[in-house]
Amino acid sequence: MIQTIDHVSINVGDLSRSIDFYCNKLGFKVSRTMDTPDLDIVFVQLATSSLELIARKGGSAAPKTAPSPVGTGLAHVALRVSDIDEVFSQLKKKGIEFSSPPYDANGGPRIAFFSDPDGVLLELIQWQ
Repeated sequence: MIQTIDHVSINVGDLSRSIDFYCNKLGFKVSRTMDTPDLDIVFVQLATSSLELIARKGGSAAPKTAPSPVGTGLAHVALRVSDIDEVFSQLKKKGIEFSSPPYDANGGPRIAFFSDPDGVLLELIQWQ
């Protein structure tokens, strides 16, 4: 049977830019790389969670898909934090622009949203 989610894969337009964003701004670490004839692939890890960043060779980015909270497909990736207001402040100092500041959502968590360089919607979430 299924044990856990291994990773979430994200197509990126500029691999170096995405590695910089996820590693230098959010604190992920490169855990492994893969090379295929058509793709450059880098896995970044934070604790036990991994993202697979995929870039087409030659700089031709895959078509962008718009995040949609009510449509089909991936809506966002949630990043759990213990102090959302402190993390929000730290990320703002690193130049990250938020589409919403931290607020208390219905059902208990405190959340805030921002996007990666390719427009993938990311959520900070602090369960209370």
